[in-house]
Amino acid sequence: MSGQNGKEGLVSQIPCVEVIVVGDEILSGTVIDTNSALIAEKLLDVGLEVRRMTAIGDAPEGIRQELRAAAGRSQLVIVTGGLGPTEDDRTAQAAAEAFGRPLVLDTVSLERIRAFFQRLGFEMNPSNEKQAYLPRGARAVPNPLGTAPGFAVEEAGCLLIFLPGVPRELERMMEESVLPMVRERFGDVHVVRSLTLKIFGLTESRMGEEVAGALEGIPGVSLASLPRYPENRLRVTARAPSEEEAQRLLDEAERRLRRRVGSWIYGKGEDELESVVVRLLTERGRTLATAESCTGGLIAHRLTDVSGCSRVLKQGLVVYSVESKRECLGVPDSLLKEPGPVSREVAGWMADRVRKLAGADLGLASTGVAGPTGGTEKTPVGTVFLGLADDHKNWSLHVKLRGGRTNVKKLAAAVALDWLRRYLLGEDPEAYNTPWRR
Repeated sequence: MSGQNGKEGLVSQIPCVEVIVVGDEILSGTVIDTNSALIAEKLLDVGLEVRRMTAIGDAPEGIRQELRAAAGRSQLVIVTGGLGPTEDDRTAQAAAEAFGRPLVLDTVSLERIRAFFQRLGFEMNPSNEKQAYLPRGARAVPNPLGTAPGFAVEEAGCLLIFLPGVPRELERMMEESVLPMVRERFGDVHVVRSLTLKIFGLTESRMGEEVAGALEGIPGVSLASLPRYPENRLRVTARAPSEEEAQRLLDEAERRLRRRVGSWIYGKGEDELESVVVRLLTERGRTLATAESCTGGLIAHRLTDVSGCSRVLKQGLVVYSVESKRECLGVPDSLLKEPGPVSREVAGWMADRVRKLAGADLGLASTGVAGPTGGTEKTPVGTVFLGLADDHKNWSLHVKLRGGRTNVKKLAAAVALDWLRRYLLGEDPEAYNTPWRR
């Protein structure tokens, strides 16, 4: 299957690559397509960038038309979905008809399917034999995790690779079979590496203004803004002849971006706000306790999603009612009556008291009105007060949030974690800069 583009005859231009996802369930929204992103990410490892992604239904005529069109405009097409044993799995048949390649039984694939069922202790259903029929001349792509083999065909200079739609099967097949096949076909086109910087506390428009022109003069580098509310992300992509040069370009791009928006960058790559906070607490030898009202334990939940959190999180309390604030944290009736349970004073008390009760170095608290009911003229829906305390002082932060009950809770937890992160980095809690502050 080396074709005309093996190591001795590399293509002179970057190949045009596209992905086709087959399935009515994708178009209806019943299943979310994660395969396209996975394929694109894996192909970047070999220097190839996807230029087109298409989702189509199970109708054979639609599949045939899309395959012919793709083969005519691209050098590499990866198709996923529709290789199962049921009546609505029609991709192999459609491919056979699209390119005039009748389906023929691949005995090696059939034996692999039988062996798969034997390992499970099940008898193979006759319908599974359908999966061993591949277009004539196709190269089978083994599936070590499932019954559906993939296959690859070459048509008019285009390499088309067909894979099952089960994500874990597809990922394994990409790693073990598809990427080696692609390298064999196209060689090392160039090295493409990327870096994602994660930002909290800047709107997308403000972020765009801050970083405009930051990467001018760096060859082979592009910048994309990836909003993921309430966060924003900057994805830097570098293209270079070598791994070392690509990394040098990324390092220079990161330095320039940090000069522009460094205080809002909380991490990169796989970092999340909670993992950064746990890491900072660990590095500084500090412990934390939380007392939550309007966030309902969401702050502690996010922290406990991080492995090793037990070394730094000593206690998490949900004190949702006025009574629980009084009974569990000893908030005085005088504060609960005036200025009230949703106030700076109560948030600060909660943070300081939970810190002392748990014997922790720091306390973090939330109290507010998530809605849609419960708001007043004084404390309308979306009003949230956060508290932060150490052994010297406690602080309160007033934020105004929008977007419904779930959004208020999620955003309040995120602001609380980012406020704590900045404190751990040595910033003054009074000077915390966020667009939601009041």
